[in-house]
Amino acid sequence: MSNHIIIQNNFSIVAETRNPLFKEIRQNLIKFCELDQCSDAVYIFKVTDLSIWNALSIGVTKGFILDTLNAYSEIPLNVLESISLWVNNFGKVILTKQNDTQFKLTIKNNELLEKITNNQSLTSIGEKINSSEFIISNTYRAEVKSLFISIGYPVEDIIGYTSGNDLEVSLKQDIVIRDYQRLASEAVYQGGNGTVILPCGSGKTLVGLDLISMCKTDTLILTNSQASVKQWKKSLLKMTSLTEEHISTYDKTNKEIKPVTITTYNMASYRNKNNSFIHFDKIMTNHWGLVIYDEVHLMPANMFRVSASFQSLRRMALTATFIREDHREKEVFTLIGPKRHEAAWKEMENQGYISKISLNEIRVEMSSLDHESYKNSSRVQEKFEIASMNTNKIDMIRSLINKHPNDKILIIGQFTDQLKQISKDLNVPMVIGETSNIKREELYDAMRNNNLNILVASKVANAALDIPNLNVVIQVSFQYGSRNEEAQRVGRATRPKNVPAYFYTLVSKNTLEEHFNFNRKRFLTNEGYNYELKIA
Repeated sequence: MSNHIIIQNNFSIVAETRNPLFKEIRQNLIKFCELDQCSDAVYIFKVTDLSIWNALSIGVTKGFILDTLNAYSEIPLNVLESISLWVNNFGKVILTKQNDTQFKLTIKNNELLEKITNNQSLTSIGEKINSSEFIISNTYRAEVKSLFISIGYPVEDIIGYTSGNDLEVSLKQDIVIRDYQRLASEAVYQGGNGTVILPCGSGKTLVGLDLISMCKTDTLILTNSQASVKQWKKSLLKMTSLTEEHISTYDKTNKEIKPVTITTYNMASYRNKNNSFIHFDKIMTNHWGLVIYDEVHLMPANMFRVSASFQSLRRMALTATFIREDHREKEVFTLIGPKRHEAAWKEMENQGYISKISLNEIRVEMSSLDHESYKNSSRVQEKFEIASMNTNKIDMIRSLINKHPNDKILIIGQFTDQLKQISKDLNVPMVIGETSNIKREELYDAMRNNNLNILVASKVANAALDIPNLNVVIQVSFQYGSRNEEAQRVGRATRPKNVPAYFYTLVSKNTLEEHFNFNRKRFLTNEGYNYELKIA
């Protein structure tokens, strides 16, 4: 029995990087495990029900999983039993096409049949035709999938996809697709649906454009902000053969549907006073063949209901992290698709696809006035805001600006009043929610064209900030313990460039900010990054 890895009872797998077989071990484990933590010395993987189901969805077999683990170590009994259970539950619920309006649900597990026979959620929407099969309207395709995964049985959906309107589209000849981008787009194209996980700054948008050029069909792109909508349109015009007449940005002022339509999650899921999805209903009048979910980790909860209507379409989700703060990763798996491709941040950094970045946590003493207010407050939210808006932070901001005199600096935060004061004190421009799109683009252009070196911004700059030469981010406040936001803000400076990149987060010493920041750092520390702690 080899002992190249350590498989623990808590489903963690420890692999040392100095092991001569490490590269082989990592390549095999990542096919059915989640990378939980990594450092220069150790990688820690995690086996979960979702990681096993993702693997089975893309053709990895139980034999490969167990043979791999047995080749490197002894498998604890509880881990072996759980893997066997998860594998056994996969493929026991199958959806196949019955006719143009209905599908057939087949259950291949007697224990599950007994459990589900009297389930009103199922019996109310389906007609039982024999002991193990139901005929159900296509309308309930997503509902059935959500029902079964909630009780531990992922559905194998082999109904297939409808063809959308044909669209003649290709990437421009001068566009270079990196190997990992092509692997990602091809994996989704061949699988029909799926999720692609790539670090910020590594070119996720180009993966989407490559898939559009493969599918050659009308495409709906859903994203999290108007800034992202505009960036997608800009990329489509710059990198593909599509022109203005092919692309619509569906928003408050424009309700036109074109072969490629881009809109926000909030717009698509908006309901009027009659509880009707007025925009979504109009959007769905077109014959789409592909849906792209951008920044899927930020997709609002009510979009999962809307996503039910896309089950007959090819689907791709793009994200920098599969972590959702609401823990709805299984719904992404079942309604959008399994993980088809993932690349670790450190690996991409080592290969030069994203910039090397120095992460720093600077703990700042509270001013006497702020400290008194903090001490006298009894509400968590109020204490957190007082700590976040610590007036002593401005001195540290000035110090960091002096340290980076020739760099492109983004000062980003959560609280508008704080950002306005910083903008005023430093005499630098600011982008917040109320800033017009025209003004935002003017300021972004000034940064890109080296006419502006420092910009203050609210969370509107968390994503879709196209300033490739930005290399310093100073975070002055944040949204509690959100790991997603931390990754996004670090990602503002990770576009590959020829100068070092830096991320500084300013945290008030001995306050709740330290507690929430600890959770924020978890995603990137698990990816192998270290935050250097400095006491101001």
